[in-house]
Amino acid sequence: MREQARQALKAQGWQFPTTENPLAFTELFDFITDPRPLQSAAIQLKDTLIPPCLVMVEASMGEGKTEAALYLADHLQHQSGAGGFYIGLPTQATSNAMFERVKTFLQKRYADEVVNLTLSHGAAALKGDYIDTVCRLDQVYDDEGRGVFASEWHTARKRTLLSPYGVGTLDQGLMGVVRSRHQFVRLFGLAGRTIILDEIHAYDLYTSTLLERFLEWAAVLGSPVIALSATLPTTTRQRLLTAYATGCGQAAPALPQAPYPRITAFAGGHAVAQSFAASDHVCRALEIAWVKDEDWMADLQQVLADAGGCVAVICSIVNRAQAVYQRLQGYFDNEELGLFHGRFLFKDGNASSRIACGSLARGMTIAPSGLS
Repeated sequence: MREQARQALKAQGWQFPTTENPLAFTELFDFITDPRPLQSAAIQLKDTLIPPCLVMVEASMGEGKTEAALYLADHLQHQSGAGGFYIGLPTQATSNAMFERVKTFLQKRYADEVVNLTLSHGAAALKGDYIDTVCRLDQVYDDEGRGVFASEWHTARKRTLLSPYGVGTLDQGLMGVVRSRHQFVRLFGLAGRTIILDEIHAYDLYTSTLLERFLEWAAVLGSPVIALSATLPTTTRQRLLTAYATGCGQAAPALPQAPYPRITAFAGGHAVAQSFAASDHVCRALEIAWVKDEDWMADLQQVLADAGGCVAVICSIVNRAQAVYQRLQGYFDNEELGLFHGRFLFKDGNASSRIACGSLARGMTIAPSGLS
């Protein structure tokens, strides 16, 4: 009977992740031969992290925050028994992009195993690449015995957080701390797993308050949390630290000070902060010039005709982005222009997001690409 139960759980993807096989950073990411300063700081920090623990990483885009977070999550799984991880992001678009990165990471990390990876958000069923991985895992064991798939049982609504590895929107986890049906299932699924929260600077006051309660519950459940951000106000870092310490049943320590960019870590009742150098490729000089609204488009056309390049025009509201786009059509060909904002239909929004890579609040116009 015990063996039958074990085989039934295995067929549904209910297996505890592999442990006691940690790898060095350059082994996990063989395309990185020289870790960046942020990643080196994470490597130095790893031995001080004993669950439950909180890590807050603040660095600009392109510093390798995601790789650093995956490395720490892998270390916590193999050295401390934290079972798998869940990555929560602000939007479905960023979740879809992260899903592909995590799938590639897990395929390399566990090349000879069957790995259960789910995508958790309201439109996951519309992502074809994800649906193609959905199957009954017992068929996988019979046919190949290795690969990254989504267990059919775990893809049902409210069950996606029960899989050992997952990517999705943050709200999927936040629903575990509000009065919602079966909220305990979400918390149960995240218990003991490393929770990676990306782009936490993107949330409003309401969501930030829920995030604090979520961190408190994560600490109660023994789940390490790795929070990634471009930058955070001092008050926000202190509130997140206080929430997690409260969940650990400990008094919140004073927020340690360190210059930006930095890593702040809390474990065993103590908090430390470490600064690191910014990578050369993210350091650049910026020039600010004031222009008149009726003149800058003609000036832009001349500059790009002489020097080439591409331009991002960032607007505060969608209507403004649409108006700027229409005016730019008088200066550039349509195939050189792209428009990205939150009012597109799902199919059109995905197409536009491939033109305008990144996550920007509210409205944005792209013009033009590769003029010479």
